[in-house]
Amino acid sequence: MPEIIVDRYGEKIAIAVSEQKLERFELNHGDGSLARMFQLLADRRHSLADVARHFGLSRERVRQIYHDNLEPYFDEGGGERHVLYSALRVHGKFPDYVLRVWRVARKQGIRVEHINYQDTEGRVWMTDHNALQLNGTFCQVRFGANIRNPSGKKSGFWTMVNVPVDEIEKFDFHVFVVQVPDIPEKFFIVPSKMLATIPRHNSVTKDRALREVYLPLGKWYEYSQDWKFPWNKYENAWHLLKEKKE
Repeated sequence: MPEIIVDRYGEKIAIAVSEQKLERFELNHGDGSLARMFQLLADRRHSLADVARHFGLSRERVRQIYHDNLEPYFDEGGGERHVLYSALRVHGKFPDYVLRVWRVARKQGIRVEHINYQDTEGRVWMTDHNALQLNGTFCQVRFGANIRNPSGKKSGFWTMVNVPVDEIEKFDFHVFVVQVPDIPEKFFIVPSKMLATIPRHNSVTKDRALREVYLPLGKWYEYSQDWKFPWNKYENAWHLLKEKKE
């Protein structure tokens, strides 16, 4: 049976389709048309109506195609597609790494919502494109993709993320996404109170308003001779969000 490969926020997914269905659709809409539709549907920034207009079909027909072919692979439920589409309409384009956290957190059984209001303490505005609510907690999502070796040790490789000092306690948690070539993707879920204990190391930025956070790419090495941070405790620590009282 033929397969169509779609890219869903960095994750390659093979969608099996019958040869007859593929030929019939491409006969009406051109070579590669079903693959294009699947890719549009995989990107939740496009509504069903948007895709329907693109192909000259009814929204109901596109919904049927989505339900029959893609829904089993994407494991969506509870109106998630509608919720995220509404969020994207409000915010504009979310960074891909934020969408990646959205998807992984959902798989962990965590309720994910976009932040579309300012809370009573005035901490978070709806314009924060890198902020999500995970099980009711305010979380900032940060991304690391570079490689640094601040300790000088050959085996002590890290990625560095700058976090504004005034934003650390603005959130309940900070979720760091690490995507470095040839290294498995990593997620670190760190409570803001713990993140605030990291001393400032500003050898690169020279900016007292920024805190350099070094995330390990391999084994657990310290980037300071006199200070240690238990990063292994916070890698994939989604349970910290599940334990949070809602």
